[in-house]
Parts: sequence; C-alpha cells; structure tokens
Amino acid sequence: MGDPDYGLRQLALSFWTIVSQCANPDCRRELRYLRDGKIYQFVLSSKTGSKRMEHFWLCGECSKTMILIRVDQSGVKTVGKGGH
Repeated sequence: MGDPDYGLRQLALSFWTIVSQCANPDCRRELRYLRDGKIYQFVLSSKTGSKRMEHFWLCGECSKTMILIRVDQSGVKTVGKGGH
C-alpha cells in the first residue's frame, strides 16, 4: 500500500516551492504565516499551450489595498481594490 500522506506532502511541497513571497513586485515580503494575507490560485497557460495551476500570495498589508487579477492567459498583476 503506499504512504497515505504522500500526496498531501507533495502538494504542500509544491505549494511552498511556488509561494514564498508577496506577489506585489514593490513589496516582496517573505511568506511566514498563512493567516497573514490572501492566497490566490489561477490556471495559467504556457507558451506551448499547456495549463498549470499556480498559487500567489499577497501579504496582509498589500491585501488591504489591492487584489491579484489574471491578465491574458499567462500572467497576473496587482490592482487596487475596486480598480479593475
């Protein structure tokens, strides 16, 4: 039988590999606690057309005034709340 927790550990490992700092390029605060800020997930496309789930985090301070939105099929950007 395999390790029943293997999938969860792999998911957590891939999540932490991807999300390590604030997605706001003017901030880049290091992620230490999930209770601080907001996690976003987007399905993004690569240049080859393959799709992948990517996770992003805005720290507590940045998430007070901005959100993340998807732009085109392969990127995200920060915008002010209410300013889509």
